[in-house]
Amino acid sequence: MKILKYKKEKNNQYKIYFEDDSFIVLFDDVIVNHALLLKKELSEKEIEALTSENDELASYYVSIRYLGVKMRSRKELEKYLLKKEFQKASIDKTIARLKKEGYLNDATYVKAFLHDALELSSDGPNKIKRKLKDLGIDEVILNEAVNAVDYNIWKSKLDRLVEKKVKGNHKDTEKILKQKLQGYLLTQGYSYSMIADALENIKIEVNFDVLKKEYDKLKRKLERKYVASELNFQIKQKLFQKGYSSDEINKVEKNDN
Repeated sequence: MKILKYKKEKNNQYKIYFEDDSFIVLFDDVIVNHALLLKKELSEKEIEALTSENDELASYYVSIRYLGVKMRSRKELEKYLLKKEFQKASIDKTIARLKKEGYLNDATYVKAFLHDALELSSDGPNKIKRKLKDLGIDEVILNEAVNAVDYNIWKSKLDRLVEKKVKGNHKDTEKILKQKLQGYLLTQGYSYSMIADALENIKIEVNFDVLKKEYDKLKRKLERKYVASELNFQIKQKLFQKGYSSDEINKVEKNDN
């Protein structure tokens, strides 16, 4: 097909116009590699090969910009390039090239991800592993990295989380707070044994003002249905469930009479 003209475009690209009013856009690297400015015509087979090579180069340049923002896993990059509608063959070649050049390395990525997670998040080891697995990281790589973290680092993170929750607690009893903390910390990716160690020494003094409010609230609600000893029994049962002891309940009950 006869070439009519070349036109320089933005982003180091050329637009090549053909005699049938069609055109292709190629990076200047492709132009130079094939000395296209010296050619007067191209066959359909040559055009197909050039556009394929250009697609690979475009995929590479887009990837470099994407990786320049922050490190990515192989799966993240592949998903991004598919969204940009690059051909699978171009994506595979791009990933292979980036790995060879050191721009894409899942082991290095895991170390950076883990560093940020330890410094900037409340995530525990299990949650971090789940996130890395979702990012397509091989389980051998992620397990090796996460399991290599010193236990005291996890313990320190966990203790800070617990301390923050305890300081922010103004109404829950020790029993209820521990139950809530266990559920919360499990979702954050800490193991039962780690959580048990962290919660073992928590001691919450009973706030009798809060207990009195709870007692009065239950009494107003339950005295519509119960009287005398049955009323007292029902109130105590509800307060037991909230984590109050018999002595604590009796003290409030005594002051109420």
